[in-house]
Amino acid sequence: MEVDHSILDIPSPAPRIPSPPPPKFMATGRPQRQYRLPARYRDVLPEPPLPAAEPKPEPLVHRMFLLVQNQFQTAVNSFGLWRDYLYRPSYDPEAFISPEDFGGSGKSDQEINRLVEDVLLHPEFRAEDLKGFNAQRENHRADEYIPKSSYLEKFTETSVEIEVPSGDKTIPPRCFSVPGLLYCKLMSVIHAAFADPLAVKFHLSL
Repeated sequence: MEVDHSILDIPSPAPRIPSPPPPKFMATGRPQRQYRLPARYRDVLPEPPLPAAEPKPEPLVHRMFLLVQNQFQTAVNSFGLWRDYLYRPSYDPEAFISPEDFGGSGKSDQEINRLVEDVLLHPEFRAEDLKGFNAQRENHRADEYIPKSSYLEKFTETSVEIEVPSGDKTIPPRCFSVPGLLYCKLMSVIHAAFADPLAVKFHLSL
């Protein structure tokens, strides 16, 4: 007797689908919603770059740097000051310049000696020529001669506007013009300084 096995094959029961979790409720009794961020607001993190290939080790090259410094230190002066140079200067910048080289209103000893020897003791000097001498009058004559001098060609004349307050907030300040201001341009002053014979004594080395 033959048995039909297809009849005896009992199908296995379908897998049981788990029931969804019970909904969560808020304090008001309403079900709690789950909010999802729209796709256009989602940040897509960039992928990290691929690791760089390891460079091949290069052979070591030994290098040597030679730094030569010829340091120089001056002697300490009476004020306890001295100078330190990383390199030996070409000459001492203070060795050949005296205070008289920078000018000044005071007369040096050499100028006084020259006044006595070259002027007062000169055979043609006559003391009676100084009778009636007045320094204020002679300075006034010199001031009148200065505008005619070619020395002023190096200067530029301009006027300066000065505002003088009135002392009252309701009254604006009054403007006064002061003419006759003489000045030199900066480049002309620098050019004259380096054209001076003392320019060779400037210490310009670093």
